[in-house]
Amino acid sequence: MMRGNKPENTDFVNKLLTDKEVLDIDQHSTGSKQLYRKGDAVVWVSEMPDTGYLNGALFNLGDNAQEQSVTYADLGIKDSWQAKDLWTGEEQGTTKVMIKQAIQPHGTVLLRLHKK
Repeated sequence: MMRGNKPENTDFVNKLLTDKEVLDIDQHSTGSKQLYRKGDAVVWVSEMPDTGYLNGALFNLGDNAQEQSVTYADLGIKDSWQAKDLWTGEEQGTTKVMIKQAIQPHGTVLLRLHKK
């Protein structure tokens, strides 16, 4: 559900509302849950059962930019995983231990992880 006046949407907002990978999370992910909330930092995770992907949404609820991190132990995973920022479409690289992201005030980062 989206509230607003669609003709006034920016190209960026229209892209977010029609992005295939973001819609895939909305329509096909399972096990969605809040992983943790530490002050103004909130992390939600879900799984994609057909592909084995993991999704992570990192939220900054505060008024100041902050760096957030999620360890693979937090996610219950091992090995190497490739992260992709779904808002920007940029590959974030392969890691084995932790994901770190700088997040703007009242911002979010939506990541999709796939095993390397």
